[in-house]
Amino acid sequence: MPESYIPENFFKENSFQQRKCLKCGALFWTQEPRQETCGDAPCVDYSFINKNIVGKSYTLPEMRKLFLDYFKNNAHTILKRAPVVPRWREDIYLTIASIAVFQPHVTSGLVEPPANPLVISQPCIRLNDLDAVGKSGRHLSNFEMMAHHAFNTEDKHIYWVEEIVQYCHEFFSEVLHIPSKKISYKEKPWSGGGNAGAALEVLIEGLEVATLVFMDLKESENGEIEIDGTRYTKMPLKIVDTGYGLERMVWLLKGTPAIYQSIYPELLKEIIESSELSFPIVEESYKELLYSHAKISGMYGGSATHTEVRKKIVKRLKNMGFEIDFDTLNSLMEPLEKVYTIADHTKTIALMLNDGIVPSNIKAGYLARLVIRRTLRLLDEVKSESSIKDFVIYHLANYDMLEYDEDNVRRILDILENEEKKYRLTLEKGKALISRFVKGFKKEEKGEVALPLEKLIEFYDSYGIHPSVVEKILQEEGMDFKTPSNFYSVLASRHIKSEQQKEKMGKLSEEEEREINFSKSTKLLYYVDEYLKEFDAHVLYTKGNVVVLDKTAFYPEGGGQPSDRGTLNTENTSVEVVDVQKKGDVVLHILNEEKPDLHVGDHVRGKIDWDRRFRLMQHHTATHILLNAAKRVLGNHIWQAGSQLEEKEARLDISHYKRISQEQIKEIERIANMTVTSTLPVEKSVMNRNDAEKKYGYKLYQGGVPKSNKVRVIRITDYDIQACGGTHCRNTGNVGGIKILRTTNIQDGVERIIFSAGKSAVERIQEMEGWLKDSSRILGVEPSALPSTVKRFFNEWKLYRKKLGELQKKCARIVALKLMGEAEKIGGVKVVVKRMDDSSKEELVFAAEEMTKEDDVIVALGNREGNLVVAASKNLVHKRNFNAAELLKKAAKEMRGGGGGSPFLAMGGGAEKEKVHKALETAKKEVAAFLLK
Repeated sequence: MPESYIPENFFKENSFQQRKCLKCGALFWTQEPRQETCGDAPCVDYSFINKNIVGKSYTLPEMRKLFLDYFKNNAHTILKRAPVVPRWREDIYLTIASIAVFQPHVTSGLVEPPANPLVISQPCIRLNDLDAVGKSGRHLSNFEMMAHHAFNTEDKHIYWVEEIVQYCHEFFSEVLHIPSKKISYKEKPWSGGGNAGAALEVLIEGLEVATLVFMDLKESENGEIEIDGTRYTKMPLKIVDTGYGLERMVWLLKGTPAIYQSIYPELLKEIIESSELSFPIVEESYKELLYSHAKISGMYGGSATHTEVRKKIVKRLKNMGFEIDFDTLNSLMEPLEKVYTIADHTKTIALMLNDGIVPSNIKAGYLARLVIRRTLRLLDEVKSESSIKDFVIYHLANYDMLEYDEDNVRRILDILENEEKKYRLTLEKGKALISRFVKGFKKEEKGEVALPLEKLIEFYDSYGIHPSVVEKILQEEGMDFKTPSNFYSVLASRHIKSEQQKEKMGKLSEEEEREINFSKSTKLLYYVDEYLKEFDAHVLYTKGNVVVLDKTAFYPEGGGQPSDRGTLNTENTSVEVVDVQKKGDVVLHILNEEKPDLHVGDHVRGKIDWDRRFRLMQHHTATHILLNAAKRVLGNHIWQAGSQLEEKEARLDISHYKRISQEQIKEIERIANMTVTSTLPVEKSVMNRNDAEKKYGYKLYQGGVPKSNKVRVIRITDYDIQACGGTHCRNTGNVGGIKILRTTNIQDGVERIIFSAGKSAVERIQEMEGWLKDSSRILGVEPSALPSTVKRFFNEWKLYRKKLGELQKKCARIVALKLMGEAEKIGGVKVVVKRMDDSSKEELVFAAEEMTKEDDVIVALGNREGNLVVAASKNLVHKRNFNAAELLKKAAKEMRGGGGGSPFLAMGGGAEKEKVHKALETAKKEVAAFLLK
């Protein structure tokens, strides 16, 4: 670590010396003259286990208060926690550290920090080491990162290296009264979220309790500094980025065998009592083994697998005097580790669902479902009498960072019940699939089976099947297979970061973009007056079909709202504007002519296609109104997952865990139209980002996250408040009415509402009314009688269809008898190959099925529509391996077609139906070749 990041004065004044760890080679600082290792596991064992190093312990709330109060007394402002789903970011799905709350806007210098300096205790979720939870004693999928942050600029210095370490050491040694000689500082760079910096890890009794980062680097492709394979360069800010593990600090002073016993003592008892597990390890004779195991459990971590680490632990335990083998240690520890994991995971679930994540197959929803399903599997394995809901409720009621709300709890329980039903259903379907898959192994392959990780992930993602199910079925078939110990960690790591969408740059080549003088911004008249239909401007740039003006009322595509269209007019010409895009502060007008008669300096008169613009404004304002109405009906978990506006209709995608019922649709529409008729003002204002977030919270970012220090806020009184760059009506009355046309489930966890507003809604209602009148006229009834009439006709149709099927089967029997009399014998088998032009596909199938009820029959039938049917008796399939589907595919090739089915019956056809006779000839030749071979 460069000397500039070493707090030389502090270390010198307090007699710290730099040393090199004899085991890992890391540099560290200590006051203890005999210390030869860095003080971090696994270089040393946990020495705090089964003892109280300061004679006092604290609960989580007590420790948090001590920390926050200490920094408050040292001129830091206490900030409230942010959600565990980072609504202010688009690059990650979970809040993984306290600094993530301020990335990328504050750390980039774009936005002022909300306070400087500040202190926070931020609940975080990290799933990178999911498989180590419960095993290492220290790993958690959720935790509180307590932190003090300061943001130093060139103009304003708050504090830096010396003070960071001074604060840290003083808190541990003077507030918690930990002996100073027990505290070591290990040098290790840190990186995350696009930033990096030199760092010191704070180690006490073998446990890392804090990390002090001197953050002054940002990611850069051509950066001069490389950390963990990523290049960084210096940034203007010097950021104090610290992280103190609240749960680890509580564990350190309580000295329990695992961290879970320090933070979930009552819950662990409840889980154990609800299960069918017995725990000899908690009996007196096993306590010494448990504590000894806990002291060396810090070996978990890094790239070593669970099996590798446990084998090493067995060796260490033998050296400590315990005669125990791998299998015995596993049988003793695994039940307890499952209990630990259930306690941890149910809190993670409570946090995720409380903060608005909806389980699904994408984004943060995927991660929530991953944790829920792992917990359900573990509850099954420990045979718990309690449900996942019982333990999640425990956290909702007892975790003081969550506000207990009855409506929210009911919603969370509904989500969990829905998720468990889906899990059980996919499990049943998946087991049958795995059984078929296992039967595909040849007998000579039995023994140890190695399945590719990708195949296991496919089983999980597509069918919800965990590798342990595969393992069980394979073992039942006499094959040996071990579930990968890092399976969940691999799954989570693939879904932690979002795929960044590239900004739409407009229809320009890179060379053309460089030519434009982007120092001259376009004045945005559509924000000055959204009802401006015409405007005057001057041409700043033109090339090909792209024009840049000094000002414009044309709205560029963005936020789900399509661009405006219209014309640019001079005395000599008029050209159509067919698209508008925004690049930086410049608006690009895309014209319908490659070489328009426009030149730099020309005065133009712009005219907006006002009917189109107003319809889009109505739909955009209606989107805001509908979103809030959906929240009121469905719950506060509703979050906008996307939107797209068109002239005739629009769509709003929302996160929701089940289908929206017809009654709920009606209620959403009713509330939305009450808002319209209330003629509420639609206020537009530009606010400082911190002020907006402080006043309205992260719910502002329903439609996306603006990349600016300023936020344009659209406020419909207190009904709906969002950050939005789109154009809107002056009041809700201008929307003119909202009609929900239909809803659809576009993917698991996301519902789409398709609607029309204003003039477009009237047109759609008139269109639907026309359908009703036409249908009523055709059926000869009043519109009010349509439902009962349609139901009657439908029931009659089903009855006639059933009777028709029965008649077709009777005819098929007659046809079958006739054809069997004409059958040709080949190799002792009756072969029927016949073109039956007057028969439907269904009749061909009925006839083929009837004939092949007898033994030793093969049938190939076709008609003028190009339908082919091939069938065979069961005895030919079983004894002679005849396959009707294979024969059909060969025959259908003559017609440029194909098909499929079973070895007993297959159907298909082809595009060249006039060649059906050739297909039948091929079928007969293939049958003869098969029977006479």
